[in-house]
Amino acid sequence: AESDYFYLLTDECGLKPQEARGVLPNDCKTDIIVTGSETAWKHFFKLRCANTAHPDIRELACPLEAEFKLKNYI
Repeated sequence: AESDYFYLLTDECGLKPQEARGVLPNDCKTDIIVTGSETAWKHFFKLRCANTAHPDIRELACPLEAEFKLKNYI
């Protein structure tokens, strides 16, 4: 797994460390709790719902933004 990880970081593959670590055995589900102001959440959604954001964070952020809007949090 380690050699695969380092291969994915090479110029040939061009992955970022956070993308390549998926081949490592400790890539498992993580629970997080996050708090923030209305301004901070708006900034988070602007960055993390963008088409250029990592697909994994977009998968979390876009439905969360919809829920925040539904509940009038933002």
